[in-house]
Amino acid sequence: MNRRNIAQNHQHTVDRMRKKMIQNKGGQKICLILLLLNQNQTVIPLLDSLKSIIDTISIIETELKNNTNNLIKSITDWCTNNNIIYKISTDQFKNIQYNKTNSIKLSKNKFPETDYFLVSELDFVWNISNFNKENLTQDKYDVIHTNDNYRSTRFLSAKINWICHLQTYEYWVDFNDKSNINGVLLDSLSIREELDIYKYDNKKSLLLENFNESNLSKFDKSRIKFYLSYVYRNLNMFEEAIQTSLKRIEDGGCDEEVYYSIYNIGMSYEEWGWKIKQCIEYINQEIKSEDELKYIEKWNLNNLPINDLLTENAKLFNQAMLHYKRAYEFRPSRSESLYNTVKLCRKLEIDQLYDLGYQTIYIGKKIKLPNDYLFINKDCYDYLFDYELIMISHLLENKNPEGKEAIIKLLNRNNLPNQITIDIKSKIHFYF
Repeated sequence: MNRRNIAQNHQHTVDRMRKKMIQNKGGQKICLILLLLNQNQTVIPLLDSLKSIIDTISIIETELKNNTNNLIKSITDWCTNNNIIYKISTDQFKNIQYNKTNSIKLSKNKFPETDYFLVSELDFVWNISNFNKENLTQDKYDVIHTNDNYRSTRFLSAKINWICHLQTYEYWVDFNDKSNINGVLLDSLSIREELDIYKYDNKKSLLLENFNESNLSKFDKSRIKFYLSYVYRNLNMFEEAIQTSLKRIEDGGCDEEVYYSIYNIGMSYEEWGWKIKQCIEYINQEIKSEDELKYIEKWNLNNLPINDLLTENAKLFNQAMLHYKRAYEFRPSRSESLYNTVKLCRKLEIDQLYDLGYQTIYIGKKIKLPNDYLFINKDCYDYLFDYELIMISHLLENKNPEGKEAIIKLLNRNNLPNQITIDIKSKIHFYF
């Protein structure tokens, strides 16, 4: 037996012994950390969603408190009613990443018997499916945010001295290791959060604050550029999103971030294009509401005539197509940019683009779910290309049999989003 096999067998033995010990004590002890900053909001949905898996709650109050007395009372009342042990610590506010790091230290002092700390924002709502505490053996675990397929580290082993990097879109490293690797993905948990313009604006401010810090590592600078470009797009700041994505691409490094940066440029151009298209439609209306006039003023700052707007609109959509193609060529193991190409070909309602959309569908359908971790849209690797096949096949000559086959395939499923099923049924009359 070679050394590699001996090492593997030893690791398997260690893992079995560790799991047996965990089983004997009834699973790992989980402590939820609630860091109270400048928040004045309800936390009950969060607590209710985690009630079945947490053992204790560590409440960290900072000097930024804004009516947190009521917030703390609501938390402690909930704990009393649900027989959850809680302890309260106070900490001087320095910045979010410092206080998140310190929240682990304070919580270790309050709950030395804890095995894992669960770090959550107060407005998260957790989805739990077949979660088993006995299966927790790794140093850290990641969870998917279902709103945008973002993946973040949320479970941290109490055995490690953790350091939090960045104030938002943060990541955690072992003080003694400094490795930037991600945690193991927990499929049994996911997070829902409300993402609106105010939240993205706050994230933008935090990222820019981080970026202006001295002695920032090259890794952190690139990471900030990556997420800042993503935030800019969600704030409809398309020029900034494009320029920041280009800067992230120049940095090189992580192929997934470079891929998504190219893809983000494509999405920025496309979303910008739809804004201009809507602006053109409003301008062409004889009667305009006050909101429509404000929209025109915002998206036609230079007061361009219709013909110039139409030309600009076409250029934006062409740039979107170009960058979707470049994203796929850079990382052909990912299909999100291909899906956006297909959808754009359909939504533009230009006859010459339907065939391109159809051909792209069959490229995308061949791509299997990758092992990547950044913004994976699993639906692209599941049903979305078949859905687009249904939406587009009836517009092309001799493609009805393929659309019909896709309808039968998808309507035999019972796990599709309701709107997708409604859309599919609306096309049945084209095929049967």
